[in-house]
Amino acid sequence: MKVLAGLLALIALAVPTHTVQAATSTTNLEHDLLGLINNARAEHGLKSLRVGNRIWTIAGYRAGRMASTNVLSHTVAGSISSQLKAKAVPWYGYGEDIGYTRAPRGQSAIKELFRMWKASPSHWKLILSPSYNYIGVGLAYRASSRKTFGSLIFTESRDLTAAGSAIDGASAGGDAATWSWHGWDPVLQTHTSGLKSFDVQTRVGSGPWRTVGRNTTATSRTWSGLSQGHTYGLRVRARDRAGNIGRWTAEQRVRVP
Repeated sequence: MKVLAGLLALIALAVPTHTVQAATSTTNLEHDLLGLINNARAEHGLKSLRVGNRIWTIAGYRAGRMASTNVLSHTVAGSISSQLKAKAVPWYGYGEDIGYTRAPRGQSAIKELFRMWKASPSHWKLILSPSYNYIGVGLAYRASSRKTFGSLIFTESRDLTAAGSAIDGASAGGDAATWSWHGWDPVLQTHTSGLKSFDVQTRVGSGPWRTVGRNTTATSRTWSGLSQGHTYGLRVRARDRAGNIGRWTAEQRVRVP
């Protein structure tokens, strides 16, 4: 079991005695920071780190905890391994980069955090890891000191990302209609499980959905014996080899003339 943790970007400060103002979340900026990270990875021939929603929640909590205590520390927010376990996040390894900046809140702050992490070999090593495949990004702002605190949680985990699917088209002729589709499993830096199968449902008009294919590898379906003047719909969803099931596609409808 391997565990890596980045060194502190700046020296931790003592807990202040005055009342601490609650930290403010900056969700959009977190995604902007992730964009900087994944652009850097692409420049080094690495795959993008995928968002782990539960990991994201942990990173947000940890950044908020540092902001509320005004302490830059890997331990002030608790044990990462315990938090991953509590959120049922499977992992083979994990790491964390932390930091704070007094740069103006917003784009200037995230660019300065990224610059500091890039300038630190131990932090940059985690960002460019060839093993980690998931990330959570947390930012929190402490108004009283005008500091933006950041936490990046990295994990090497089994494939947790749902497979995707799309319908390529549909056509009708005579008393039959044919649909075709394809699927994919998003590529991870490590542990991509691969596409396995599809579930297929059809319906007449706006009636109830009926499952006509479960865990099938087929990528097309012809429905015969249809009635003229009626509309028929089909939708699919994909499954990967790790058991992650994607969303249903939008319904593809055809009308038999």
